[in-house]
Amino acid sequence: MPIAKAALIKMVAYSGAGLAVAGSAGFVMQQQRQPSPAPVAIAAPAVAAPVGPTVIELTAEAPVASVLPEAPETQAALDTSPLALREIELTSSPVTLPESDPASADFGGQAQLLQAQAELPVTEGDTPEGTAETTADECAISLTAESQAAAMVDLSLSAPCYAGERVAIHHEGMVFSELTDDEGQLSVAVPALAEFAIFVAVFQDGEGASADTEVSSLAFYDRSVLQWQGATGLELHALEYGAAYEEPGHVWSGAPQDITVAATGEGGFLTQLGNPELPQARMVQVYSFPLGIARKAGDIDLSVEVQVTEDNCGGDVTGQVIHVAEAQFGSFHDLNVTMPACDATGDYLLLKNLLDDLKIAAN
Repeated sequence: MPIAKAALIKMVAYSGAGLAVAGSAGFVMQQQRQPSPAPVAIAAPAVAAPVGPTVIELTAEAPVASVLPEAPETQAALDTSPLALREIELTSSPVTLPESDPASADFGGQAQLLQAQAELPVTEGDTPEGTAETTADECAISLTAESQAAAMVDLSLSAPCYAGERVAIHHEGMVFSELTDDEGQLSVAVPALAEFAIFVAVFQDGEGASADTEVSSLAFYDRSVLQWQGATGLELHALEYGAAYEEPGHVWSGAPQDITVAATGEGGFLTQLGNPELPQARMVQVYSFPLGIARKAGDIDLSVEVQVTEDNCGGDVTGQVIHVAEAQFGSFHDLNVTMPACDATGDYLLLKNLLDDLKIAAN
């Protein structure tokens, strides 16, 4: 849900005893989403946790990119580096995976080494005549990728022997979980993060397929990616050309805007990837703006918010932020937020400085 502009009841210097954001990024916690009078700043001593309808704001002097801590080696929530696939052999043969399960919490950074392997030829006489060949043909997995408008790619996965199965889609460090239909088919539109875009689909038993396509229009787009695993409450928001929350130009999962808005240079759009019904699903939100064909100049205010819920209160919320501009991979950072206690359930934290705002020049 969007955040309304609430009054600042108190402004306090917070030491990090209850809430923390990786990289000293700023945040605002608020309970109400209704419009209210202009903010009033009142000096107050440091407190350990918010009480009542308190707004807490903490801003960082240094850019997030320069102070974000490195992910610990044991981090299990998400991938910690981009999925850099280069010079691989594209095939629908089995994919070499780490021993961990894609659905488990420790399946993350290990997937960076995914590589399609060529299937070994079957020697005549090894198996009963026609048996192995028939089974292999019937269960063959294929993945195709077709470039579309607005630097999008249509993926089509066919896996007849994996009906209703969970599958992980990997692309340039971005990972999301999906489910095939009752015939083992899956179709999804994915924002490209590289001009030579390589995609890998991996099932839980390690079988999978890969596909690639060229996306020349990516040079005209700026993309900001937020990804996480499980019920984190994270949301990506964009306020275009001075828009306020819940007004036209506020782009988020509740108002993603149509892809045609970007194709005509009038604004950006948000794509949500992943199946939230799956346990510990990997989810992705991507905000795309057509920098190269924008029709008017102005600013785009980008932010991340996280709602305090029964699932995340009193714990840590982790995620990752990726930025791609003009077909160049810009940054890849970890996000770590220590959530307030469960008596703050329903409140929202507005995380600042995680994503750079966009300065738009008219074309």
